This record gives sequence, structure tokens and C-alpha cells, in this order.
Amino acid sequence: MAKPPKNRPEPGKPVKKTRTEAKPVVTKAGTEASAAAPGIMKLRELTALAAERSGAKMATAKAVIEAALAALGEALDRGDSLSLPPLGKLRPVKTKEGTHGSTLTLKLRRGGPKAADAPLADQGEEG
Repeated sequence: MAKPPKNRPEPGKPVKKTRTEAKPVVTKAGTEASAAAPGIMKLRELTALAAERSGAKMATAKAVIEAALAALGEALDRGDSLSLPPLGKLRPVKTKEGTHGSTLTLKLRRGGPKAADAPLADQGEEG
């Protein structure tokens, strides 16, 4: 009888989960963040999310996202800083040329809630 490959469990045996529980990490702001490595969003996921949120068809959303990503890449290659309000301010810090293209080290500054969104006075309170 042939043995199953090592990466597959034998039929009938329970699958042992190896992922550990993420430990909370306290950031500089004092908030907790997950210590587990975040996932990588791929183009397909980004396209599906954008199509869902905008109501556009997948093909249209894919074409627009690919064009936008190409434009962003060209701007970063030139050394331009980007100010993209939903995302934040992005600027290249260091560029290293390699055999498989360039490696950019980027700094992203995410904004907090806008001060204009907060009311100046409580409801019912006059000026």
C-alpha cells in the first residue's frame, strides 16, 4: 500500500492546526495590534473589492486599477512623493538598483480622523 505524501494527512485522522494564537502587541499610540503577520492582498482581491465598493464590473475595475498602479509605480520610480488622501502620504526614502529591478524603501504616513469631522460643541450647546 502506498503511503500518502507527507504534506497531506492520512484519511480519517484529524488535521492538526499549527497556527498559534496571535499575541497582542502594544504600539506607540498605546493601542493593541495583532502580532500575526498580515496577509498579502493580491491584485485579484483588490480588484474584487474595488468592483464591489464602486459597483463597476470586474473587467472595468481591473483595467482602472492596473492603470493606477502603473502610474503610481512610475511616480515612485522618479522619486516623487504621493499624497493620496484615503491612503496617506507616501514618499521614497531609499532606492537600490538590483538585477531584478529596483528596490524602494517607502515611508507611509497615515492620517488620523480629520479635525473637521469632530463637532466643535456638544449637541444642544450654544456657542
